[in-house]
Amino acid sequence: MTQHEVVLAGVGLTKTYRARGAASRRGLTRPALKDVTVELRRGQVLGVIGESGSGKTTLARCLALLEPIDQGQILFEGEDTKGLKGKELRAHRRLIQTVFQDPMASLDPSQTVGSALTEVLSVHNLRPREERPARVAELLDVVGMPASAAHRRPAEFSGGQRQRICIARALAAEPVVLIADEAVSALDVSIQAQVLNLLLKLQRDLHLTVMFISHDLHVVEHVADHIVVMYAGEIVEHADAKDGIASLTHPYSQALAAAAPTVAKAAGKEEP
Repeated sequence: MTQHEVVLAGVGLTKTYRARGAASRRGLTRPALKDVTVELRRGQVLGVIGESGSGKTTLARCLALLEPIDQGQILFEGEDTKGLKGKELRAHRRLIQTVFQDPMASLDPSQTVGSALTEVLSVHNLRPREERPARVAELLDVVGMPASAAHRRPAEFSGGQRQRICIARALAAEPVVLIADEAVSALDVSIQAQVLNLLLKLQRDLHLTVMFISHDLHVVEHVADHIVVMYAGEIVEHADAKDGIASLTHPYSQALAAAAPTVAKAAGKEEP
C-alpha cells in the first residue's frame, strides 16, 4: 500500500438535472458535470475551487454517493460503487462523510447534540450501547466542545460551534474521506480560521483524506495539497498547491485569485 494511493476517484462523471419552470416543461436540461475526472489520494487534501454553479457541490454529492451519476465511474478504494444498494450502499456512505455549508440546516433543531451523535453510532453499530455516552464526550472534545454540549440543542450555539458539532457528527461515522463543502464560508472570518485549523489538525491526527470545497482560492491554496479549478461543470485546471496560485494559468483561475478575500494569514498554518 503506497502512502498516497487513490482512495476515492470519479472517472468521466456526467450529471444532468432537469431545468426548472417553463424550461422544464419544454424538456430542457442543465448539465452540472461534464466528463469530470478527479482523484483523492490517501492522507492528502484535495482543494476544489469554483464559483456558485460551477459544479462543486454536485461533484461532492456524487462522490459521497448521495446523488446518482448519469455516466462514468466512482471508485472507492479501487471498487466500482455502481449498483450498490441497501446495506452495502450505507456502509460505503458511512466511510465518505460530508460537512455542509450551513450547520443550522444540517442539524435537527429538536435533537440534542448528544442525540445527534448517538444516532450515528447507533445506526452504524459503531459502539456498544453502554459505551456511546463516553464516545459522544470524546467526539465533542476532539472538536473543542465541552461534554456538557451533549445536553443542549443547536440553537443554543454560535455558528462556529454548530459547525464543530457537524464535524463531530461526521467523525462519529469513522470516515476514511471527509468532504468539506464550503464548510467555513458562512462563518465570520476569525471563526473561519479556527475551523480551518481544526480541519487541518483532524486531517493530520486522524489520517483523513479530505476534499475541501471553496470559492476562495487563497483558502484552498492554504489547506490543500492539490487544487482543481471548476468552471461550468468542468475541471479547467489542475495544480500542486506547493507551486502557489501564481502558477495557475487559466484566465478563470487568475480571475478567482484576483477577486478572492483570504483568511489564510489568520489561520495557524505557516505560510511559505
